[in-house]
Amino acid sequence: MSNNRDFIERWSLAGARYIKAHGGHPDISVGTMRFALQLWISLLLIVALACLISSLFGTVTQTLIALAALCILRYFSGGWHFRRLHVCIVFTAAITAIIPLLPTPGPLSLLIMNSVSLLLVLLLAPTGHGQTFTSPTHKTVFKLIAIALVLISLIFIPKIITISFLIQSFTLITMKGGDH
Repeated sequence: MSNNRDFIERWSLAGARYIKAHGGHPDISVGTMRFALQLWISLLLIVALACLISSLFGTVTQTLIALAALCILRYFSGGWHFRRLHVCIVFTAAITAIIPLLPTPGPLSLLIMNSVSLLLVLLLAPTGHGQTFTSPTHKTVFKLIAIALVLISLIFIPKIITISFLIQSFTLITMKGGDH
């Protein structure tokens, strides 16, 4: 194992090798298991850290709503990734714990935030960063779902979801653009 790897990458690789050596499915590679374990470990650490931070402010429920909104839109829209998993974990946990602490913007500001999110999703989603599409239809369905999510937020304008969607929408902006 390279010392250049993240602790999560090391744990995931060790876990995948252990599973493979102790009866893991022969058709599933160590690399595939490592990736799956990285996702689960990262998710668990994000939730735990976000809950820990938000418990200091009494905003655990709102933080989990922010995290769920960000993750659901991200699943369908894609977005850029940090090079290191631990940076992603800390950033995601911190940002979702901060969202409930932000002052509630006025209705016009929420409308503008939603409109910016919608524009970015319309133009750039899905990015394909971290996503695999089996067909052009699959990609179109992901785009339509991402648009629908933002449109629903536009109708109801909840502060936490609006801000989460805006932050996620900004991750669609890359140097190469949405489809490249």
